[in-house]
Amino acid sequence: MGKKFDINKHCIVHEKQNAKGDVYVLHGANSSALLNLPLINKIKKETEYNVIACDMRGYGTRKLMKRDIKESINDYISVIDSRPQFQNNYSFIGKSLGGIVAVNLSAKKNPSKLFLISSPHGIDVLKNWNIFRKLWYRSLFKEIEDILPQNISKLNIDSNNIYVFHNKQDDVIPFSEFESNVKKFKIPEKNTLVESYHIPIFGHLRSVDSTTFFDFIIKNLKN
Repeated sequence: MGKKFDINKHCIVHEKQNAKGDVYVLHGANSSALLNLPLINKIKKETEYNVIACDMRGYGTRKLMKRDIKESINDYISVIDSRPQFQNNYSFIGKSLGGIVAVNLSAKKNPSKLFLISSPHGIDVLKNWNIFRKLWYRSLFKEIEDILPQNISKLNIDSNNIYVFHNKQDDVIPFSEFESNVKKFKIPEKNTLVESYHIPIFGHLRSVDSTTFFDFIIKNLKN
């Protein structure tokens, strides 16, 4: 991992007195922890959990670093391991690329809950993209192909504690990726939320701004 990861420098951290546990919010590609503030603030306001959202290598406060998703997974592990007081109660919320990281963390650690927002399942996601989007993301997906959810054999979490959300009109991560994740990890229907509304900017990024999903995630964090 090289130099020790600095949680104070590269993460948004909201601590609560007598917190029940930690919730990690993982951002997507071409994004940062800061862009998840609407969700972070809602969790902070409406639950009894600490909220931690870190920039992955090559993004946000770490944009000058070489993009490295696999080492970003290790960075998150170092943060989790540095907080032994919450080892028995922490959850992951992964949006898009962050969902891939969250799935890998759930195979290496033992989270209480896992939430996937518009998250890819496998390399076939590239087939649905236009030539410009393929050129932009192909190298990213090729370098992480072996850690895509389709290649993760087992998660250290019961399927009843996995929740997935998708927008049927998401034209970056198609609905078939949602269906593949549900089937692979045997996620019960009651733990899924599907919406269908036009996403005006890039067809993907604003899916995280769904008020319905915010309420869905808060309700299931509290259960």
